[in-house]
Amino acid sequence: MPMLIRVTLMTGRFYYSVLLWAAILYGAGVVFKFGSLYLYEALMPWFSETPVKRITPPAMPTGKALLWRGLGIYVLLCGLVQIPPQVALDTKSQLQHLDIASAQWALSHPLMQGWIQAWSIHPITYNILSFMLQAVIGIFLLTEPNTLTGRITLGFTLAWALLIGIFAQGLGFILSSKNSLVAGAPGSGFLVAAASVLLLMPDQVWRAPRLDRWISRGWLAVFAIGTIWQCAYFQAPRLAASYPLGRALPQPTLLRAAIHDVSRFSAHDAVLVNLIWLVSLAVIAYAGITISQAMKWVATILLLVVWWIGQDFGLTAQFGLNLNTAPLWALLLWARRSSH
Repeated sequence: MPMLIRVTLMTGRFYYSVLLWAAILYGAGVVFKFGSLYLYEALMPWFSETPVKRITPPAMPTGKALLWRGLGIYVLLCGLVQIPPQVALDTKSQLQHLDIASAQWALSHPLMQGWIQAWSIHPITYNILSFMLQAVIGIFLLTEPNTLTGRITLGFTLAWALLIGIFAQGLGFILSSKNSLVAGAPGSGFLVAAASVLLLMPDQVWRAPRLDRWISRGWLAVFAIGTIWQCAYFQAPRLAASYPLGRALPQPTLLRAAIHDVSRFSAHDAVLVNLIWLVSLAVIAYAGITISQAMKWVATILLLVVWWIGQDFGLTAQFGLNLNTAPLWALLLWARRSSH
């Protein structure tokens, strides 16, 4: 046992020392990026009479700008959630018994098991790389809006999101026993990929009514399918098992206790609880196709409840893009609202 404690402490020190150096490198990069620009603008008048002209990217449509910055914040926060050692130091056996892994059907199970096998070889190294990649993506999205660098970053974001959605999330959980929008289907990876594709579209497309119609139709289709999926949850064991009751990052006991209470209540009165979820999904679906601001706020509140009760704020280990889907739904909802 003392040997195990020493190994754990050594691993923890190594882990945090690498994170510290990563933070130093990030800070140096940010200082260089903005400091060099400041020095260039300050010193160039001494060497040339030509005034310095700062190149500013064209103004984006309001909805696109909201989605761009919101996606950057989301990915950056996902990277920060990746930092705690608990995310990295789960053993191979623990990973294999997580609900999101064991609940997969035949098609997506090999994909997820392959990811788990690869992750468990060097979990600390891969966790640090995951944190660094998501932090870089988030910072570049926030500091390079609507520029060539920003669009290249969106390409990397799209590739990373598809990797997470296909492998780490087993095709977005849609082939698992937890294929509920409340529990997180169709996965944050696929939603981030969809947001990246939308942001890669030219500003002219964003200003055209056609894009708004396609977003509305896509929103309605996804929530219609999600409502059909949710109808299968009238069985008490299936509904109770859909809540995130597994290992999670530290948080106030009250928040976790509420999820357990709802799970226990669902086991006794699955019909009532599932009807509440179905009505909530219907309201969110309607909010996505209407221009009513009041409905947007109602849907946002419902999405917050979904994020809490159905997704545990994304604090249950999910191997990348940890914050789950509810914040992304809210972001897409308000990006479409701002496009009007």
